[in-house]
Amino acid sequence: TTSNSAATTTMPDVFLIVVISIMSCIGVGWLLLDGWHTIPGWIWKDKDENAKRNDEKPTDDGSKSTRSGSSRSSTANNEGGDDDMSSLSAIAQKLTKLFDVMQAKLSIPAMVDGMNNSKEDDDLLFPLLATIQLLAQYKERFEGERTQLYAKSGRAGTPADLDGLQLGFELADLAYENNTDRLRQQLSEKYGFRLLKHDVTVLPGYLGHYIALHKKTKTALVGVRGTSSFEEMITDCCGLSVTHTLTDGTQMTCHEGIYISSKRLADDLVDFVEELILPAGYKMKLVGHSLGAAGAALVALMLKASIPSLNSGNMDLKSILSLSFDPTKGDERLSVLAYASPPVLDFSNAEKCSSFITTVVNNADIIPRCSLSNLQIASEVLQGVKRKLKEKGMEDNRPETIWKQLSRGTDGELLMELEEYEESLDKAKAKISIDDSENLFCPGKIVVLYDKWNQNKSFFDEKDGNDSNDDDTIKDTKTAIGFVVPDEKGGTTALRLFDWSERMVSDHFSAAYRSSLKSIVDMTEPKDFA
Repeated sequence: TTSNSAATTTMPDVFLIVVISIMSCIGVGWLLLDGWHTIPGWIWKDKDENAKRNDEKPTDDGSKSTRSGSSRSSTANNEGGDDDMSSLSAIAQKLTKLFDVMQAKLSIPAMVDGMNNSKEDDDLLFPLLATIQLLAQYKERFEGERTQLYAKSGRAGTPADLDGLQLGFELADLAYENNTDRLRQQLSEKYGFRLLKHDVTVLPGYLGHYIALHKKTKTALVGVRGTSSFEEMITDCCGLSVTHTLTDGTQMTCHEGIYISSKRLADDLVDFVEELILPAGYKMKLVGHSLGAAGAALVALMLKASIPSLNSGNMDLKSILSLSFDPTKGDERLSVLAYASPPVLDFSNAEKCSSFITTVVNNADIIPRCSLSNLQIASEVLQGVKRKLKEKGMEDNRPETIWKQLSRGTDGELLMELEEYEESLDKAKAKISIDDSENLFCPGKIVVLYDKWNQNKSFFDEKDGNDSNDDDTIKDTKTAIGFVVPDEKGGTTALRLFDWSERMVSDHFSAAYRSSLKSIVDMTEPKDFA
């Protein structure tokens, strides 16, 4: 009786457990199914590619033939490998090559069985924290030094350097618009452009863009979208420096992922430009922000290489890049306004594009500084800080040692005097050659906007949108206090160092660029964009 009673009392509990288990399994299954359907189709391309490879037979000449008898050779894009970025395996290969180069350049110890084989060289956490503390101390005590660094990075900008930059930015920012009707309305009502095409493709190795015409000024505008999706982030990350030869023989070393996506867009545009735009007497303008800026620059180079009539005097691109140009005199047939471009070209070609490409960099924006050479410089500086910690008997990574140093905040004793830190920076820069083909730079003429070091307005709370009005800029502050046009182009001091600041990420956002441009352009009436 007692046993039956116990069994009876536990039956509801068992039933409840079974029901909960079944419901949990259904819930997990539903989540997995929903997640399965949300995975982009391009990720499954590997499966189809593997099936194709299984159907292929090697031939005597090393190529592969399909069952239909057609031949397909294994194509490599010079040093950069295959142009395919639509499968995980292709992307993984590109990232692996990039990591191998970074490991060699940055002297990162090899990994053995998932563990670092050289703990001594890998202990950079404390030096990194100490460097951040040191920079905060400099910021507190030597406020004017950073402004001086920017001011000395090039000649002071003039109103002529600002022509069209504010309006060009608004047109570049419109490339992020995914709604075609809204884009068409804004282009027409605000700027007088007629939308011809709006491509919102989201895939690794593709550039979303729009094409519009301005009949009155005979301007054909191409706005290239920047990074706004995971797929475009993959394009950014495939950043190996690869060398390519353009159709007219011009050689350039550039960012692999951006080259692949730019070539695809340039191939789509070349007939449109050569057969329609130029015969109609239109000139080309390309604009973009972030990834879109770098893409616009490379597309322009490819179009100029393919269509000599786009160049002044009908010269080919190779001849143009061999000449010295006055940066104040632009190329009227094709020009690019690039905002927040990542480093995308070797120094020689980046410098020679100043007649038709203008790159705008806002303050501490980290993206135009995300280069292998800057990482090398930062690594050298960290090693110097590590040596300084060792001199002061603080080289160990014990929590109490770290806490004792960091708890002093900005009021504590300086680990290194400013002059000593600047000397270490100079030595680090001297070790890195700007002519090294693996080091990339921002293209063309550079316009650097900057403000005071202690002006720490955040842009994270800014309203989204494309309208150029007071709601989309920083209120009650003059964001940019000056701007320079560096003589060294992409190799300028202001861009060869990471500007360690709490704004180094937010200065990349559209609201930050809009605010800085507004405050600078307000000092003069900008000329018409066209």
